[in-house]
Formats: sequence, structure tokens, C-alpha cells
Amino acid sequence: MKHRCDLNIHTCFSPFADLYMTPIKISNISKLMRLDIISITDHNAIHNIKSVMEVADAYDIEVIPSIEIETKEKVHILGYFENLQVIEKFYDLFEKSLPKIKNQPESMGKEVVMDIYDEILYEFPYFLNVSSNLSVEETVSLIHSFDGLAFASRIDKTDFLTISNFEFITSNSKVDWIKVVENIDFYKEKYRIISSLDSYFIEEIGKRFITFEYDGSIENRGFEIFKKALKENMIECHL
Repeated sequence: MKHRCDLNIHTCFSPFADLYMTPIKISNISKLMRLDIISITDHNAIHNIKSVMEVADAYDIEVIPSIEIETKEKVHILGYFENLQVIEKFYDLFEKSLPKIKNQPESMGKEVVMDIYDEILYEFPYFLNVSSNLSVEETVSLIHSFDGLAFASRIDKTDFLTISNFEFITSNSKVDWIKVVENIDFYKEKYRIISSLDSYFIEEIGKRFITFEYDGSIENRGFEIFKKALKENMIECHL
């Protein structure tokens, strides 16, 4: 059986993300795009993962708890974790590395936490589009200490990554894989890659995806199966 996955989706909690990126709407479009596994990767935050997981479960869609971290070098690292409890423990440590800058919704956009009915529970008071005080190496090490997977993200987007940073992260053996948006054929010759759009808007979900075969040997069809597919180099990227 082949699984279809989009592993870089933001909710309305991420700065500048569309307010339509709610648990129900994300689950709806994921089902329409025939996705079996998705990841919620809000910027420096995990607050909407639980609601998306609860809604997506009704659609028979697995959600891998994840986060997109901006390091002090302004490199984006994606962290993928086994379950909600693990990522919550990780976040308790990680969030101490974030500066507390008051959000200004009028200019920076709202950062909202939603329930399973797409109702706003509260607005987050601090701006999340910031660099943590952790380095790439420290970030990857922290992710691995919770048995998570660490991916270098957006390496083909120069607005977020300088050439020197690119050379640093691609030579850092502690990074598990690399996520690209475009130029799949170019990067896959040198690196182990996955591809997705980094979706901030509903219409972007599922437009870039990966597939891998599942032989039924693992009960948890989310994180553990994804991890097995990576280990066995069974990932196929699709535009």
C-alpha cells in the first residue's frame, strides 16, 4: 500500500498564515487531496497540533506532530516526533530559547489557537516569526534527544538561507534529511530529500507531496512508518 504525505503544513497559528488554515479546513482539503499522512509544522510553536489531530482522525488521516524551528543562524529546521506527548515535552524545553516580543496583529498578523470546531480559543501574545537562541547543531541535538527526526528546510529558498548556511547544514551529518520545494532532480543526486510546499494557504496543501510503500509491518502508520521508509530510502517526491 502506498501512502501519500504532505509534511510541512502551517495552521493559522503561524505568523502570516491564512486564518482559513484551521483544523477542519486543513483536514477537509487533505482528504480531498488524498493525503494519508500530514504534519503540522507551525513556526516555533505546537499549540494547534492537538486540535488538528483530533479532527483529522475522523477523516482517517494520520498527523505527525512536528514543528518548524528558526535557529539563531536563521536556518529553518523541521522536527518530527512520535506523538503529542513527546513533542510537548520537547517544547517545554525549546520554548525557553525564544525571545518574548509582543505581537502586533495589525502589522504582524494574528496568531490564533483553535479548537476542534474551528473556534478561536485565544490569541497568542508573542510574535513567533523570530530566531531562537539555539544554533543549528543545538537544535538538531535537542530534537534527537527526544528520538525525533531533524530536517533542514527550505534549502532551495534563498530568502531564508544564505549559501554559507546551506554549506553548513548539508555537511552536518546530524541532520537526518533535507526538505526542498523545487529542483527535486538536482538535489536528490547529492542529498536525501523530501519535498513539500511549506503550506501557509489552503490551496497549497498537497500540491507537493511524497509517497512511500507500507507493508503493514508496523501498527502505528504515522511517525514509525515514515521513519522506516526514510531508513530504507523508500521515499518518492512528486511535483
